[in-house]
Amino acid sequence: QDDVRKMDWAVTARTQTPHVRDTIADRELEIWALLDATPSMNWGTEGVTKRDLGIAAIATIGFLSQKMGDRFGALIMRPESLVRIPARSGRMALYSLLRRMLTEPIVPDHATGPYTLAKGIDQLARTQRRRGLRVVVSDFLSPGETELDPEVPPDWERPLRRLAVKNQVICVEVVDRREVEFPDVGDILIRDPESDFARYINTSDASAR
Repeated sequence: QDDVRKMDWAVTARTQTPHVRDTIADRELEIWALLDATPSMNWGTEGVTKRDLGIAAIATIGFLSQKMGDRFGALIMRPESLVRIPARSGRMALYSLLRRMLTEPIVPDHATGPYTLAKGIDQLARTQRRRGLRVVVSDFLSPGETELDPEVPPDWERPLRRLAVKNQVICVEVVDRREVEFPDVGDILIRDPESDFARYINTSDASAR
């Protein structure tokens, strides 16, 4: 009763036994996005915060996935908790997910908790075991000065490698313009919103900038 057009003639000739192709279309890819909502993402100098830019990146990937009917879910990582938005398909479900992200309360400066980007990525890998696409949206900044040392690997590097073993991974680094082009405004006080670290910087010094 099989359609002759589905015959696999090459395999049939080699084995001398009729073989028929059975095509199984994987139409429903499960996509999960991790949004970093820690205090450093609240900063912005171009009329928009890095957190809002991150949500815009998730929206872009989400709308592209809707053309294929894929399911889209998300985790919002705050210092004290991880908010899970179940994966659903459809444009209205995506609108609801984005609205939830936009209305999530702003994390105050110096907020503490057990979650770091490394732990958030680990949690994403452990709780979402179905293979698919994973999107990590963050500024990839860690409290303290260890990130300034190229000899010290960031703590999120190994969890990210483990996540990529079974999934396709897209990392979106959110950067504000003033993080790469700092103006000459004299002596200013620089403060880390995630820790109590502060330092006076002479921005008239080109090497300091």
